Amino acid sequence: MIDIESEIQILLREGLTVDAVGTNLFRRLEHDRLTPEQKKSIFYFAYYSGLHQPLLEHLAQRIRTERELPWELLAQLFHENGVKYNQTLVTHLFAGAQKQKLLREFLSFSEWDHLDPRFLPLRTSRDKERQADFIKAKNRLKEKITYLKNQRMLDEEKRALQKYAELYPGDPYIKTQLTEFKERWAKELIASRSSSLRELKIERNSLKQEPYVKEWEEVLCKELKRLESQYPQQLYNLAVGFMMMEIPNLAVITLQMMPKEENREWLLAEALIAANRPLDGIGVLYEIEVKYAKNPETSFGVSYLRAQALWKLGQEDMAISILQSIINIRPKYRSASTLLKEWTR
Repeated sequence: MIDIESEIQILLREGLTVDAVGTNLFRRLEHDRLTPEQKKSIFYFAYYSGLHQPLLEHLAQRIRTERELPWELLAQLFHENGVKYNQTLVTHLFAGAQKQKLLREFLSFSEWDHLDPRFLPLRTSRDKERQADFIKAKNRLKEKITYLKNQRMLDEEKRALQKYAELYPGDPYIKTQLTEFKERWAKELIASRSSSLRELKIERNSLKQEPYVKEWEEVLCKELKRLESQYPQQLYNLAVGFMMMEIPNLAVITLQMMPKEENREWLLAEALIAANRPLDGIGVLYEIEVKYAKNPETSFGVSYLRAQALWKLGQEDMAISILQSIINIRPKYRSASTLLKEWTR
């Protein structure tokens, strides 16, 4: 996207007069595809540079061709340049702004409130909507910060906190959160220096495998070992097949035959959880978090699988809470939404 303000500065530094810059920009408005924000920048440059006459001529041309208009600025120009206005003119302008769905912008001009009784109540309603949107955006960002904090995503949490501080600098919430974050950041830094990787000590789940699976395992393990030596590249595909056939135990055995450097962790974690070995699955999820810590998408996938593991361990409230936090951040995360509906029936 072209930065109009920067382009104006360059043209002025090159020695062009304000009139010449204005002519150049008006030509751009006629021939270039610009965003509403870029057009707005050009309109306001012309306004604040005193190019009222060429600006009015350009806006008149836009009116004739029924193109989008800066309604607040148009009203301001009429008011400042002695254009005779009355209730009829204001009503037409009101209708034009409404037709282009830009009435909210037109309402910012308050000099004509006495000519149309709709201005004041509509502006009050608009301001309430803006306030509600402001509060919603603020709460969404708070929810995101809480989620990132719970998932120990320090880098992402830091960026979210910085964004909050920029948007709402006087909010007491951000001061408390930044202080607490700095303490956790320091502790994490010390821990990472003392040990490159924390060992995860976890007890194995004692849940028994289905008897028929054990019988299959004895028969198929021999065949799997033959495949491991002759066709190692097929092991992953075979594991996927076992998962599709809902035999996760065999998928686990197959994946464990693969070299650790292969990208097998996600499927292994899923298979372990499906095979009623949720604690082992959580252990693999920790390895995934460490290995792919720089990928922001990792957290969502890990959280989704961790919720399933916790559900199998009987931690239903915690599992539901994790899924809900995912959906709060990613409303279109269909897998999480579907699973949450299933769990909360």
